[in-house]
Amino acid sequence: MESERGVALIMEAVEGVTLKEVLARHGELAPEAALVVLKGSLLGLAAAHTVGVVHRDYKPANVMVPADGRSKLIDFGVAVAAGDASASGTPAYMAPEQWRGEAVSPATDVYAATCVFFECVTGRRPFAGAGGHLAEEPPAADAPSRCARW
Repeated sequence: MESERGVALIMEAVEGVTLKEVLARHGELAPEAALVVLKGSLLGLAAAHTVGVVHRDYKPANVMVPADGRSKLIDFGVAVAAGDASASGTPAYMAPEQWRGEAVSPATDVYAATCVFFECVTGRRPFAGAGGHLAEEPPAADAPSRCARW
């Protein structure tokens, strides 16, 4: 909603648990199951990107999973217009350009979604510390062998 006083994002209330809770309860997921669970939230990212918005904080705690299994993306609190420069986000999922305070784009959110997918299928985050996002190669060898076929 936009008015002369600014812009407000109005979202539906979603009953369910976060993906963070799902992973804590069930551990790692099969790659196919992870994609099924992530699909709705990824469609939410795509919709935001279509209107020029970058979420900047895609993480398991911001993916809600209702009882029917369709996920929803929540918490656009640090979202910005594509092209804005900023270092906001959750460090474990931040793209290199966020760490450097550079302009963000939809690719910034895709990077975070890839980190979340990796966490879903391995049970751990791809990098232990901040420096990993900037200096280390992605730990592709740690992903289940089924992911290599894709």
